[in-house]
Amino acid sequence: MRSHARQPPLPEEEYGSRVLFELLRREPERARADVVLIADMAYLAPKWPAVYTALRGLCYAEITVRTAKSDLHSGEFGGAAPNAHEELVRLLAKLKSPDGKINIPGLYSAVRRPAKRELQAWKRLPFREGDFLKHRVRAKALTGLKRYSVLERLWALPTFEIHGILGGFTGDGAKTVIPAVATAKVSLRLVPDQKLKTVERQLMAAVKRFAPKYVQVTVKFLHGADPATVEVTHPAFKPLDQAFREVVGRGTVPARAGGSIPVVTALGKGGAPVILTGIGLPDDRLHAPNEKLDLGQLWDGIKVFRRFYELLGDMKG
Repeated sequence: MRSHARQPPLPEEEYGSRVLFELLRREPERARADVVLIADMAYLAPKWPAVYTALRGLCYAEITVRTAKSDLHSGEFGGAAPNAHEELVRLLAKLKSPDGKINIPGLYSAVRRPAKRELQAWKRLPFREGDFLKHRVRAKALTGLKRYSVLERLWALPTFEIHGILGGFTGDGAKTVIPAVATAKVSLRLVPDQKLKTVERQLMAAVKRFAPKYVQVTVKFLHGADPATVEVTHPAFKPLDQAFREVVGRGTVPARAGGSIPVVTALGKGGAPVILTGIGLPDDRLHAPNEKLDLGQLWDGIKVFRRFYELLGDMKG
């Protein structure tokens, strides 16, 4: 008897938080609070806690190319029949140049470069490009738009990434098939002032423009969110800073994040300030094999947030 292992379900937050959005729409009183604390973020470096002023948005899609009614034999048809994988790869290459520029017309028009003051503050952060490459990326080189700093590329510029390609034959052994259908899972990270609906239209138009006339191409949008910006001037940020100073020995520094938390904007609609902070470390390997959480960070975090709530209660009292 053969057993079939079930794949674990995707976490709700990783698939757009649809249930949570619907709950907040139906019961908005759940977001009425003095403060919304999201402790999902990381230190900038050991002993360097942070509060985050911006999150990138997300546009996640599937691009599908069809070249024929069915797969074909490469001996009978190779050299004359179009190959869905080839057409998809060429299309993807047109959407992003080797230098990292995204070739989606209009995409960069809403991108606003960080102010000089913010850029200067980033230079004082404990970030070293060489360490980032060696210990976090663990590759031979960094890529992207070289005229911008690495932190600008990570925090203040949109991205286009290919997450997976499906189609054709990928099993054990050999099968000489010309695939009729190929699909790429892709995403764009969006930065402040970009809008998800606008980027969806821009991506759709670019795909239609770059695809050859003899293929059918479709774009299916799976989920997404607008970027989020957070003002860190609310009085509630002061007890958090004090709590970190008392427990860790250093207060928080403002930074941006390259990731996305779609529900942030919805949680702030009730008027409560949203605090983005956390206890992770930059080398926790999020979404990668051997993802970790340092136990020392966990114990410190318990102390920090307990103290934060004490100080917040004193302030409210």
